[in-house]
Amino acid sequence: MPTHRTTNALQFQRLVQLMKKHIDLARGVYTNVPGETNKRWNVIASELNSLGPPTRNGHQWQKVWIDTKGRVKKILRLNKAELKSTKSDIKNVKQLTPLQREIDELLSLSRMVNASEDSLDTDHTTMDDVKPQPTDPEVLDELINGTKQSFEPIEITTVDPLQFFQTTHQPQGDSKTLEKRVALLKKQTQIQEETLQRFTQIQENTCEIAKSLHKLVDAQERRNQILEAELELKRRKLELKEKELIRNVSQSY
Repeated sequence: MPTHRTTNALQFQRLVQLMKKHIDLARGVYTNVPGETNKRWNVIASELNSLGPPTRNGHQWQKVWIDTKGRVKKILRLNKAELKSTKSDIKNVKQLTPLQREIDELLSLSRMVNASEDSLDTDHTTMDDVKPQPTDPEVLDELINGTKQSFEPIEITTVDPLQFFQTTHQPQGDSKTLEKRVALLKKQTQIQEETLQRFTQIQENTCEIAKSLHKLVDAQERRNQILEAELELKRRKLELKEKELIRNVSQSY
């Protein structure tokens, strides 16, 4: 049986604020240090529990966050599908609340959903996408929309990461989806190769420009040396003429 423990609004808002400070945890990017992730979530849990009741351990708060951002993703995907439908009705498009927009902006969820035709999240998929049974949407909406100051998370369950990877990342007979993924990866690789070629060409051009500038500087230095030598020669000739003039004047007297 699921346990129903009410999370107050301050705890929920503070959770979003803390995720902004711990963006790696928010995105599900973890270190390879054993126990480090659990330790950080336990620290977050201590702060959230200070605003309680209720109280939860770090793993349970992590699941609350996973379920919350999954709910925002679902809204964005449904909105995208509705707008693309031939029978699209703007009334059926749900507007994100201010708190939902904060989560969207924090994780770039809109960009992820719109990244490809089938909402492929290849570059952003993490183990945080392992979600427990979703929280009641109406309860979560009441919290985010401000119509109620709480929501009721479901009972926390343990998911085997290996089993998740094997079951969720296989094509399951959908060859078209697999072809789309392969095509998208090929396109991304092609774009990266073209970008690398452009940067390489820019670097080569920059080197050529630098060489040309060095040649111009060297040529200018040589011209300056020639001018200085000519000026020195003229100065000496002028001194000789002055001495000769003085000598002639002295002899005339």
